[in-house]
Amino acid sequence: MLENIASLEEVLEVARVPDSQDIEYRQKLLREFPQRMSLLSVTFPDLRFHGTSFIAAKAMIEYGGVVSSQERGLVRSSFDGEGQISVTTPQSVELSVKDYIQIKDFLLPLGCLFVLLPEDQIDAAAGDSYLMKSVQFREYNTHSERFVCVLASAEVLPKVRHLLRENGYSEEKAMEFFEFLSKLES
Repeated sequence: MLENIASLEEVLEVARVPDSQDIEYRQKLLREFPQRMSLLSVTFPDLRFHGTSFIAAKAMIEYGGVVSSQERGLVRSSFDGEGQISVTTPQSVELSVKDYIQIKDFLLPLGCLFVLLPEDQIDAAAGDSYLMKSVQFREYNTHSERFVCVLASAEVLPKVRHLLRENGYSEEKAMEFFEFLSKLES
């Protein structure tokens, strides 16, 4: 089971002095990513996004899935119940970027967005209500079609790739935010 909250040790391990380049990147991400993703919603309507801190993303990769707050042993902090996760759609991804990846917490590295697919049409429709079924990618190994990728900033991308590789997943499942957009737009 994942920890209830990040320990002080975990926070201190990743905390760093903010720099202007990181702040500019975060501002650009908040300004451009949701807008560009929304434009892609017609082509990729089924994509779902689960935003989280870098520390929580690390724990999810080690755990082998994106599961509910309750299943991770957390205080219920979002809309999800057991067997469900909170997600946003291409049209509403701004919520994940703005509120869940620590975009304004400059002392910590930028968090991650897990890019996921619904299990079926019922699950896809549920995504419009910001919920869908949990994604246990350890059960499906590296070829899980529901686990598209995890998006990270250039700062933490090498760490995310290392975590994926260390836990038996393809490091190609990790991409930088704008690299992902460019790939979808091409």
